[in-house]
Amino acid sequence: MKEDEKRFLIDIYNRCHNGYLKKDGISVKELIQEDGFYMHNKRAWYLLGKWTRKGWYEYGVNVRVGWLQPEGIEKAKELIAQGRGE
Repeated sequence: MKEDEKRFLIDIYNRCHNGYLKKDGISVKELIQEDGFYMHNKRAWYLLGKWTRKGWYEYGVNVRVGWLQPEGIEKAKELIAQGRGE
């Protein structure tokens, strides 16, 4: 997993509303559209599709307006914990 992918997953976990987990926050689409976002939007969409296939992320109509699944939440928590241990 590349560093930008890790950062993106953690940002979605921390900043976006994740369905049943967290009702407040911004949408993934809003995160991607922020000024100074650290990756090209096409890479972000690719990663969301990849995570959907892994069962980490789910969406209804559009991949940019989705939420993390329990597996994705656990992966984000794991990455956060690894970052604290370094």
